[in-house]
Amino acid sequence: MNKVGLSIIIPVFNEEKGIESTVDSLGKVISSLGYKSEVIFIDDGSFDQTAKKLQDRISDRQGMVIIRHSQNLGYGA
Repeated sequence: MNKVGLSIIIPVFNEEKGIESTVDSLGKVISSLGYKSEVIFIDDGSFDQTAKKLQDRISDRQGMVIIRHSQNLGYGA
């Protein structure tokens, strides 16, 4: 375990319908690789329940964090 560091950045916007399964699937894949990793979700001003569902799903997962924009700023931000 802890071969190499792996950073994954995932931009999300109004993804409440699929964010939980995305987190679960990603967690399984990462753990099977054996890399020390971090996953950064960038919530780009979602106005649905994306942020809440995401926070609830990652609250007990080490190495997963959310950065939240108060308004939609686009991919460049």
